[in-house]
Amino acid sequence: MKIFTIIALVSLLVCLISIIAQISITLLGIIVIANSLKTPDRDYVCGMPIVGFIGISFFLFLIMLIIMGVQLYIKVSHKNKLD
Repeated sequence: MKIFTIIALVSLLVCLISIIAQISITLLGIIVIANSLKTPDRDYVCGMPIVGFIGISFFLFLIMLIIMGVQLYIKVSHKNKLD
């Protein structure tokens, strides 16, 4: 039973690190895109690259959450089979 507590703590830590990394990389990407869109000769430029990047980031975040949910379901079902 000790191994399940270690695995639970490790998997929780990995999930938290993944979520924090996803959010921080998304914010960093938005900042980089926003800075690259600034031009000295025009007041504004099209913001569609930022919208596309946010859409892709949201889609990848949903995929990551689904994968985490499947892993949690598999872990719980294996734990129930062993009990």
